[in-house]
Amino acid sequence: LALGDDFCIVDVRYDRKLLEFKTPTRLDAFLILFCISGKVRLSVNMKEFTMEKDQVALLIPGFIGQVVNVGEAEREDIHYVLVGVTRRYLSTLHLDLNRIFSEGTALLDSPCVRLSPEEKTIATRYLDLASAVLASEVPNKRDCIGSLISSLLYLSQGVFNARLDRARREPVARSGRADEVLNRFLHLLADYHTRERSVSFYAGKLCLSPKYFSKLIKAASGRSAPEWIDHYVILEAKNY
Repeated sequence: LALGDDFCIVDVRYDRKLLEFKTPTRLDAFLILFCISGKVRLSVNMKEFTMEKDQVALLIPGFIGQVVNVGEAEREDIHYVLVGVTRRYLSTLHLDLNRIFSEGTALLDSPCVRLSPEEKTIATRYLDLASAVLASEVPNKRDCIGSLISSLLYLSQGVFNARLDRARREPVARSGRADEVLNRFLHLLADYHTRERSVSFYAGKLCLSPKYFSKLIKAASGRSAPEWIDHYVILEAKNY
């Protein structure tokens, strides 16, 4: 079910078209994946994770996704619902996207979380309502869907932030400053990695010395700034 090229809800069962995504693909849309049953091994920006029943994944533009493995035994059980919305359409909804997607590093670390029974019930009602509106001839359909998308994204943000807050209460060695710099660096990297590949460029954008910048990136991620840059360039090459 779709609203032109701007928004869609797709009921996904296993078929050979899934194999097309075994090649890394750069996203130019916001995607929410709900797993109803089955299991799929996915990769987002070279980090692998398994999606299974009652889990949801939130993927944002600039991420590079890939289906790593679909086991033959699980193929008949695979059932997902995919919600996709373009950046262009979201820009017309006047959402505070910086607030919703402020935790870019958290999504890189874990783009997938398990829903509680209550969260699953609410998410299912959203999907049923959005599907009914898309399939109908109601007036002002685009505005109705826009309001539902806004609400669904804020719900998704709340689900992910609740998990993030829980994780933050556990002892960690990383500093808030390092995480903030890493988050801003990754946003810049998504925009500039095809043109700028020097550490000094990104350090300058963040008003930091290259040495201090590199130290913070290493502390926050365990990976050096040049490694992150190479990582994005390699992903882009695989995408092409």
